[in-house]
Amino acid sequence: MSEASDEMDDIRRQVQELRKDIELHNYHYYTLDAPIIPDVEYDKLFRELQELEQRHPELITPDSPTQRVGAAALKQFAQGKRTLKCAAGTPWTWCLNKPCTVDPANPKKAICACDVLRTGEWITAGGNCNTATCKTAYWSGAPLNDFNDGTDFLVKQLKLKKSPVNWCSQADAR
Repeated sequence: MSEASDEMDDIRRQVQELRKDIELHNYHYYTLDAPIIPDVEYDKLFRELQELEQRHPELITPDSPTQRVGAAALKQFAQGKRTLKCAAGTPWTWCLNKPCTVDPANPKKAICACDVLRTGEWITAGGNCNTATCKTAYWSGAPLNDFNDGTDFLVKQLKLKKSPVNWCSQADAR
């Protein structure tokens, strides 16, 4: 076997391992709602896979995580996740790129050191449409503009006829 062939085999194994790791982290993040690594570490794995696939396009497969735009987010909406809009000035937690550990009392949950913010309007997919959620600072959220930009991106990239977001209605609000 040639040295080039051995190197290509190593790259194939590396790509397969990265895909497997990313899928595991996707499952923990999107399905269990309990990430096991910080977002910055996930992003590093994803970028590494993207770079390898760019250098070796013959290794790109349709099921690669790099080829699925927004699939996990759409799954959450399809499962009935409701999105609640909260007023500016109410507290919410920003957990992006914050270190988290698995909760020893409940391995399906994470313990994170998040920042509590009081900025403009924000959204959360937690709280079951209970408007009291908007006043507790216990819910992770995102600025409304960022959320809308991300949703618009998904709609365009996936050529959806309408947004998949299931907003809490006035009737739902308690």
